[in-house]
Amino acid sequence: MDQKPKAKIFHDVISKKKINLLIEYYSKKPYSQIRYRDRDQKILHLKEKHNDYNVKGSIPHIILNPILKAIIGDHQMYNGAYHEIYDPVRLHVDTNQNLTECDQIGPGDKNIGILIPLAEGPKFQTIFFDYFTENFTDESKVSEQEFHTDMNPFQHLHDWMKKKVTGIPIDKIFDYKLGDLVCWDRRQLHCAANLPPAVFKTQIVIFC
Repeated sequence: MDQKPKAKIFHDVISKKKINLLIEYYSKKPYSQIRYRDRDQKILHLKEKHNDYNVKGSIPHIILNPILKAIIGDHQMYNGAYHEIYDPVRLHVDTNQNLTECDQIGPGDKNIGILIPLAEGPKFQTIFFDYFTENFTDESKVSEQEFHTDMNPFQHLHDWMKKKVTGIPIDKIFDYKLGDLVCWDRRQLHCAANLPPAVFKTQIVIFC
């Protein structure tokens, strides 16, 4: 992939049978951690399990490694997880400079993020923006032009993020579809679309 590749979506690269094997595999694994948005632990953010992609001989490695190798070549997972997302991920990049210490990602020889949906839904989306940076903050510069008339997908963002996102054009929107996956440069700005109440989505995330 080139120096600043925009997100690439790959359709129908994993069969339904293999997706079902992955879903069954993760259903039997314990949670490794549960994260909340607030100190009182009333707003559930996500439940996480080890994705075991780095365990040779595991179902995830057997199924996914040949597929990913055909797309990105030889690679090594430096971080990743199985996620159940309850409160959608906000505007961010996946560089260490933009993550908390507990979320730090390894050096990554390819600097690539990969998302594989394990569920579908009308609001199950990841929105990628035409914006690359090592760190995104309330001081980051964006265009004065307003690119979005519909702000519903961004209602879960912090107020400062809502103001910023209006000045950033969308690169592409990844709709969660079983069998599809998306790869992106870890410096590319993205966020999840807002979710309806009492709904959660499941996915595998791999960083190389």
